[in-house]
Amino acid sequence: MVTPKINAPQQASGTDWQELLVGQDDLWAGLRDAAAAGTLPHLILLAGLPGNVQLPMAVALAQVLLCSGGHKPCGGCNHCRLVQKLVHPDLHFSFPLAKSKELCVNHYAKWRSVLQKTPFMDLPDWFAGLGEEGTQANIAVAEVQSILERLLLRPFNAACKVMLIWLPEYLGKESNRLLKIFEEAPQHTFILLVTSNPDALLSTVRSRAQLFRVKAVSPETIATYLQTHAGAEQDAAWQAALLADGKLQNALNL
Repeated sequence: MVTPKINAPQQASGTDWQELLVGQDDLWAGLRDAAAAGTLPHLILLAGLPGNVQLPMAVALAQVLLCSGGHKPCGGCNHCRLVQKLVHPDLHFSFPLAKSKELCVNHYAKWRSVLQKTPFMDLPDWFAGLGEEGTQANIAVAEVQSILERLLLRPFNAACKVMLIWLPEYLGKESNRLLKIFEEAPQHTFILLVTSNPDALLSTVRSRAQLFRVKAVSPETIATYLQTHAGAEQDAAWQAALLADGKLQNALNL
């Protein structure tokens, strides 16, 4: 199925990531307030169904952490604008790739493009955008070393830096190399683990992170979103919402 290209509200300044946090008002309010108050744990685990809201929520949370405005996220400071475009130098990404010797930093342009067009994406959506459909995913040794190197960097122009690792379950046993830095992250560093399968993570990783669960989106909320953001007619929106099993990307694909 072809993924619609109209599911992410776009502005001249980039994507408004908060607008994508469908059905997650309570969780988002708690995370946003903790980040703005400086009480957010340095390592958090955002878990939700595949194709749900946890990835845009992590980006929105990074915007709060990097924002220099008074009411965070202000949406108007340079830091906010850079996060909206996914180009902030203190926002780092790691994600599964198909080839073990490749590094995520070499795929940032494609990552930004696919994520802005398909913000609720699951792994097949990402690999389709990457042109690697049907291949095996992993976060390999070379990328783990890159994660470590980037985590040791000082913030470039913000008060902190953020590392967003999408689908860390694909780290496998390589997670062991990150345990020390997960437990004692460098100063002014936040690590956001965004997962569709927290049980697949090593127990040593889960024990070090504070878990926040993104709830499944109700059919009513999905149907409303499809009508207002994807241009679906009412009957089609409800049919897709009822078949989506609480996953926004499923509904958009349908």
